[in-house]
Amino acid sequence: MIASIFGLGVEGKKAIKSLLNNGYDVYGIDLSMDIDLNYFKEIIKNSHRNNNGENHKKNQTTEIRIQKSEKRISLKSDNLKIDLGQFNEESVKKSNLIVLSPGLFKLKKFQKYLDYPNYFSNALNKHKSIFTIAITGTNGKTTTISMLKDILKASGKKVLTGGNGGGGFNGYIDLVLESLKDDYEFILVEVCDMTIDFANNLFDFDLVGLTNIGNDHLNVHGSIENYENTVINAFKDKKIFLNKDDPFTLKYTTKVNEYFKNGNINEYGDIDLKDISSKDVDSKGTNSKYIDSKINYCNLYPYDLNMIGKFNKYNAGFAYSIAKELKIDEDIIINVLNNFSGVEGRLNEFKIKNKEITIGKTDNSHAVKAILNEKKFDVIAIGTPRDNETFRLDILDEIILNYNYNRKYQNLIIFNGLSDNFDLVKERLNDLNFIGKLIIAEKNETLINFIKTLKGNQKIFIGGNGQENIIKIQKLLKNEI
Repeated sequence: MIASIFGLGVEGKKAIKSLLNNGYDVYGIDLSMDIDLNYFKEIIKNSHRNNNGENHKKNQTTEIRIQKSEKRISLKSDNLKIDLGQFNEESVKKSNLIVLSPGLFKLKKFQKYLDYPNYFSNALNKHKSIFTIAITGTNGKTTTISMLKDILKASGKKVLTGGNGGGGFNGYIDLVLESLKDDYEFILVEVCDMTIDFANNLFDFDLVGLTNIGNDHLNVHGSIENYENTVINAFKDKKIFLNKDDPFTLKYTTKVNEYFKNGNINEYGDIDLKDISSKDVDSKGTNSKYIDSKINYCNLYPYDLNMIGKFNKYNAGFAYSIAKELKIDEDIIINVLNNFSGVEGRLNEFKIKNKEITIGKTDNSHAVKAILNEKKFDVIAIGTPRDNETFRLDILDEIILNYNYNRKYQNLIIFNGLSDNFDLVKERLNDLNFIGKLIIAEKNETLINFIKTLKGNQKIFIGGNGQENIIKIQKLLKNEI
């Protein structure tokens, strides 16, 4: 069995790994010649090993051959071939499966593959018969989906969870392949906002939870309005749960009801929103003026949680409302949520002597603002974004300008989240006229040691970008307790 994959970004790489692990020979393709081949060398070696690290494909070789020309770079082994720059169309057509990565899914030159019988979601479609729930939005996806998974499992349901490769899962392709291995009752899919159309094509969503809309991945969307339009057009026919207090909820409700009334959705600006306000959504989450039966509203979770933050109350509100929709016993729902302790890498609290440390991935200004609105911090540490994601530097705007964290005695620590390009951060801080003390922590130990030197009662926030590194910092903090 052979699978061809177009696009070798995060999802493409994870798809290759999953397909190899499921016994496929894989042909990976990317039109860029700047892809780092080291990742593929490593998974070739690992694909020959069993759980004990021993080579279990004794008749196969792990020899890796690389050929380079002006227009193509090729990597070959016994079960994986990678072509960068140019590719063999005939090899693609002969494949048992064709996979498009989310970044290429909507490009015109690749659209023809969607109609091929060997296109991935045409050839493998058992998962579309399973009740499938999408959790998407800017923040809170992983926490919400983890809460819902625990609720369903506690009620005796067989649940498969996965999706968004950039959010810590193994990718969408892996989720589909796993769904073939057992008789699942539910599939829970975390959907990144950049991959909404791709995921909507790959899965048949029975229910959608949209946590919120915020400033993230605007380098892909182009604008917040484009992001909002993508959501509306993708889910207008779906049963959806929305955050009652999120400003986008009113826009979505109006646009979707317009669609059902007139059969189309106009661009923003063509509809007068002056007649709709937050007063139209009552305390029970019902919008009687514009409601469609497919639209449901979620409130804050009404009980205490074993987690910090109002935003987690919203996440729990989604899990609670969706579980109730699925007819799960309320006692089970409340018991699971009240004992839920959070997700690794997400917001957590540590107390080390006289220091209170709040730490977790908060990689956009919307998420950082939610934290800063709830607590006053004495020290702030932020992980760097990728070099090409300068829009994430809006986090600094939120801290310096809106939070007014700009006094000479205040410490701002910058650590390696997703890049060691500290100059990018320094330039932004100069533009913001930051006058506090800037500490560059190239190593996590530098950050921990600085915290240990702080005297007196200190409230410290560690956030920003780099989930994997933030998890490492959390582990270092646990060792200090």
